[in-house]
Amino acid sequence: VKIEETSITTSNLQNLVNSANVGTIFLDRSFAIRLFTPAVLGIFNLKSGDYGRPITDITNKLQYDNLVDDAASVLEKLNTLEREVTTSDNRFYMMRLLPYRTSEDHINGVVVTFFDITSRRASEEALRISEARNRLLIESAKDYAIFTLNIQRAVTSWSSGAELILGYKESEIIGKAGDVIFTAEDQHAHIPQSEVTEAEQLGRAENERWHLRKDGSHFWGSGITQPLRDNKGSTIGYVKIMRDLTTQRGLLEDLRLNEENYRIKL
Repeated sequence: VKIEETSITTSNLQNLVNSANVGTIFLDRSFAIRLFTPAVLGIFNLKSGDYGRPITDITNKLQYDNLVDDAASVLEKLNTLEREVTTSDNRFYMMRLLPYRTSEDHINGVVVTFFDITSRRASEEALRISEARNRLLIESAKDYAIFTLNIQRAVTSWSSGAELILGYKESEIIGKAGDVIFTAEDQHAHIPQSEVTEAEQLGRAENERWHLRKDGSHFWGSGITQPLRDNKGSTIGYVKIMRDLTTQRGLLEDLRLNEENYRIKL
């Protein structure tokens, strides 16, 4: 473990206390309170008269019981510890503990800081729920092959609908070239490259053509390809959504032939 100690000295602790926006508590070697910042009052029920009291005597909102054990470990090993902790009012904090020195270069105690990460956690949870919902929608669309490609057109995700229509299991196709679903003629004509280029330039590329399943059989695939962009607008890959319309195409072809035969008889 990398040793990381502060250069804080006893003489400038009060300036730090007055200026700090981060919840901070300074504990001496017996884990009694030496100083604290106003921002920590949202976690610990501290008053000005609590200087010198053991941290274990102070009530708090933390849903975490090992603060003193962590502080003892920091003093023993002279390392830095980080924990993600929650409070009874449903806030999230990154708690950081590290040793500090006196002006005489002696380890005098432990600094405990609390960085509020509630907003970040809320964003992460919202993203997780959104991704889970999108995945559920994708997996329920059994009639559609939905998969994503990276810039090099290698497959990065593969829906259950894609497995049903194209025959490849996710474990077989992830990382492989998505070009494999195109016929040899279309690959020779650089159709896969042209498709993503059109999607990049126009925002989408529609296609209806013969495609290949894993077993080598052909099917008439109809769908679109769209670019995937990051928050800066740069393309990081592509999503392809496709249906197997072989049966429908066959019915339309039969209808066309019947109409032609009817005209010939007339």
